[in-house]
Amino acid sequence: MTNGLLYKYRTHAKCISPNTLVRKLTQIFRTETGSTAVEFAIVLPVVVLFILGIISFGAVIYESSDLQGSLNDAARQGKTGFPNVLDNGAVSASPNSRWMSVYNNFLGQTKFLFDKNKITFTVTSYADFSGATSGKGGTAGVGGPGAVVVYNATYPYPNIPFVQSLFGKGSLMEANVVVKNERFN
Repeated sequence: MTNGLLYKYRTHAKCISPNTLVRKLTQIFRTETGSTAVEFAIVLPVVVLFILGIISFGAVIYESSDLQGSLNDAARQGKTGFPNVLDNGAVSASPNSRWMSVYNNFLGQTKFLFDKNKITFTVTSYADFSGATSGKGGTAGVGGPGAVVVYNATYPYPNIPFVQSLFGKGSLMEANVVVKNERFN
């Protein structure tokens, strides 16, 4: 019995030749088990970053479109001279109440993505289009009948990391509309 056990131990305790060791190691490195998991681990972060970039860029495009659309609606209301309706239902001839009405319409049109405290809204009126293109001789406000009015709204880009790397930190989203007021009374 002892000779049988001793013989068994001797056969398993053989020295492995260098050729056999190299062959075993190459077999281990050539196996493809787990290669899919490794490839997935390499590709996943790139795909996730790509998808997040698309989503964040889409959000900025949506916000920019929303800002421009809201400004267009406010300018459309402002150029008609309507409404100068106060809270109690009376009609006011004051241009300030018309400006506030246009401003409130603009804020009402903007969607939930905007922090309305960060929106800068300016309205400048000019006598004609040449003044509006040069930017000289304008007065603050919605102007009277026939005036050319420049509506401007700015909003800081949201804190989306991928968008900041493309457009820079501190950039502004801007929308402009130039209209000529109708001949209202």
